[in-house]
Amino acid sequence: MRFKRTGRITGLTIGALLGGLAGAAGTETLAELTAEGEDRTEEEAAVLAVIDELFAGMQAKDSARVVGTMVDGAVIARVEDDGTTRFTSPEEFAAGLADLPFEPREVMVLPEVRIDGALATVWAAYEFYRGEDYSHCGIDAFQLAKGEAGWKILMIGYSARASCAIFDSP
Repeated sequence: MRFKRTGRITGLTIGALLGGLAGAAGTETLAELTAEGEDRTEEEAAVLAVIDELFAGMQAKDSARVVGTMVDGAVIARVEDDGTTRFTSPEEFAAGLADLPFEPREVMVLPEVRIDGALATVWAAYEFYRGEDYSHCGIDAFQLAKGEAGWKILMIGYSARASCAIFDSP
């Protein structure tokens, strides 16, 4: 698959992550990054803009910004390869950012967006960095709902491992 670049992405450039599959210049928002030949709809872009805002809030260690992307009662779940799951509230997650001795940066690659009315799902590979240092990678799975305030995150489920095949390609 070839990749099309159309703007900026939170964190590192896709070119740096995929080792030349995509050009090395520029940073895309998730809403602008697509597989070549695909275009994002306005609704898909709006869904991904919420995740861009979440990542920007994480990087800034801004708990209000992070929690503001989610509905009351939202859940964050880390799923280990053995099936062990750790659940965290948005408030707990956001509070933990403030004390980190590094800038947390998460970079997603080619998010797949599916929308049915007021329900959206986003699935994508990601890499997580502690400042400039690689930490881990995995899959992010977001569920969002559209209400009067627009799209908000209902749930984030993610896996985490030391290395991921999508990032290991030459």
